[in-house]
Amino acid sequence: MSEGEIVIYKRGEIAQPPMPPVPKRIDPQLLQIIMLDDLKVAASKVANILTPTTRFVDLARSSAGPARTLTILDNLGAGQLEQFHVRAPNTNFRIIIAVDMRYFVKTYDEIREIQQNSPELSAFAELNEDGDPTGHYIASIRDIPYKNSIWVRVQNTGSAPVTFSQLFVKYTIKE
Repeated sequence: MSEGEIVIYKRGEIAQPPMPPVPKRIDPQLLQIIMLDDLKVAASKVANILTPTTRFVDLARSSAGPARTLTILDNLGAGQLEQFHVRAPNTNFRIIIAVDMRYFVKTYDEIREIQQNSPELSAFAELNEDGDPTGHYIASIRDIPYKNSIWVRVQNTGSAPVTFSQLFVKYTIKE
């Protein structure tokens, strides 16, 4: 653009010839408003590209035989594991998460031991409203960002089949 050249903006794009008659001088405030509108359009397009999308995978009532593994999530690309939640009738399970090819492999008991030191982890025996055990065990992992890939699995470590009454993951991807 040469000095003194007048450029006409039209909602996010430069007007192409044939150009309408242009006044010799555009009010600087009007030009600023037009340029700001153009910036808003561009920012909106960028925001749409980077807007995270939340997704859920729910495998409630899924069963795994002895030493068998269930895959709950296998995703390529950047995002964040918002929450992984498992509810089982016993503590005979292991959670395996690979984040950018780094592995987190912990049993319910191991998660319960380390949960005091990490706000992203929790494992506990479920209690009813009277404070009595329900016979179910909960493990939850939250807020784990990833750049390239993630997969989440749960493995039955017991000698009998187990049915997970709750088994879900909530995650966000950048599209």
